[in-house]
Amino acid sequence: MARKRTSPVHKYFKFNISTGKSVCQIESCGHELAGEHAKNLERHIESLHYEIFEKNLSVKSREMEKKKKCNEQKTIKQKPMTQSKLHFENKNLKCITIELTANQLMNACTELVTVNGRPFELIEDSGFRKILNPLLKGLAGLDNGCNVINKRNVRSNVIDKSNEVVANIKDLVKNKLRCNHIFDTINY
Repeated sequence: MARKRTSPVHKYFKFNISTGKSVCQIESCGHELAGEHAKNLERHIESLHYEIFEKNLSVKSREMEKKKKCNEQKTIKQKPMTQSKLHFENKNLKCITIELTANQLMNACTELVTVNGRPFELIEDSGFRKILNPLLKGLAGLDNGCNVINKRNVRSNVIDKSNEVVANIKDLVKNKLRCNHIFDTINY
C-alpha cells in the first residue's frame, strides 16, 4: 500500500504511474517532472508559479494554516475582542508610470548579483519584494513570458548570460588565432 501524501503541493500535480512522471495541472502548464517527490514539485511551483507558491505553499502560509486549524479546534469560547479600526487615507497618493520591460527587470536583478555582488537571497528579501512585486504585477497583464522573478530564475539568467558571453568570445576569436611554429635549426 502506498504512503499517504501529506504535502499540499501534490494537489497541483497528477502522477502518471506508467511513465513515473508528475504533470503540473496549473493553467495548462503541463510541465513534466520525474517522480513525485514533494520538494521537487514545490521547487517547480516556486520557480514558475510564484503567486501560488507564496499564497499556498510557503512557510508563512503553512504556519497561518496551522494557526487557523488550531484556533478552530479550541473548545473554550472566548469573549470577542473589540478593537478600534484605524483607517489612513492618503489623498495625495501619486502613481508613477515606468517604461520597463520584463527583460530589463530580469537583467537588472541579474546585474545586482553579478556586477554589484549582492547575494541571490536579496531577491527573496521582503523589502526588495515590496519593490519588485508591484512591477511584476504591472507586467503580468502583458504577454511577455516573465511573470516570476525569484532567486532560481535569476541564477538561471546568470548562467544563460554567461553562456552568451562565452559564445560571443568564441565567435570573436574564431579563425583569428593562429599558432605559427617557426623552428630554427641551430647548428652546433
